[in-house]
Amino acid sequence: MGDARLAFKGLRRAGCGWALVTSRHDLLVPDTLLWAKGLLDLDAEDVYFSQSAGYIYGGGDGRLSKLELTRQIGAVCLIDDNPHEFVDWPHDEIMAICYAQPWNRDVRDIDPRIHRLGWLDIYCLLHSRLRDPVRQHP
Repeated sequence: MGDARLAFKGLRRAGCGWALVTSRHDLLVPDTLLWAKGLLDLDAEDVYFSQSAGYIYGGGDGRLSKLELTRQIGAVCLIDDNPHEFVDWPHDEIMAICYAQPWNRDVRDIDPRIHRLGWLDIYCLLHSRLRDPVRQHP
């Protein structure tokens, strides 16, 4: 996903810190760590494996939810393509960004405060919040 990589690297250059929170299956942990290092230049300590909301093929036993991990690492937003991650989301605490995909067209039915955007718009939204300290928090 070239646009994702460009957005990620551009926001990183602008001072945005990143962590990868994924619910990929335990069998994919080694490959995921290699992918995160090679493509996104993330170290293993910046990759967190979560439980999945509403996705039966993801996750592993004993993992925290994406919300719990997002809080634990002090993130100000979560970008995810799974609309189930944003059910009962604390929008006043953490911005919800749903990466636009055909399967999540109705994500705003969960809550209209969820941003459903492509990578260029994600970059623009987060970059504008980096430049405006008053708007950094959701």
